[in-house]
Amino acid sequence: NVEGSQTRLRAVFLTSETTIAGMLPLLFETSFQARFLIPMAVTICFGLLFSTLLTLLIIPSINMVFYDVLGLCGVKPLDDEVTADTILAA
Repeated sequence: NVEGSQTRLRAVFLTSETTIAGMLPLLFETSFQARFLIPMAVTICFGLLFSTLLTLLIIPSINMVFYDVLGLCGVKPLDDEVTADTILAA
């Protein structure tokens, strides 16, 4: 949900940022050995950037739209607190 995205924003963003920053020197390397590693570094950087945006922006937005549609249909969304007692009681 959106609250989970807000609480994990700093950790996910900093982890992605430092990993991409660590790959940048490899992207600008001109040696012969680095020519084989540069495509891997590009793939990792863009994949990490895409998955970070997906995790922090797109998925929470889709969840919000889904819950809005449920609300328009009159369906009450589940409570955020799910414990073993509530599962066994159902």
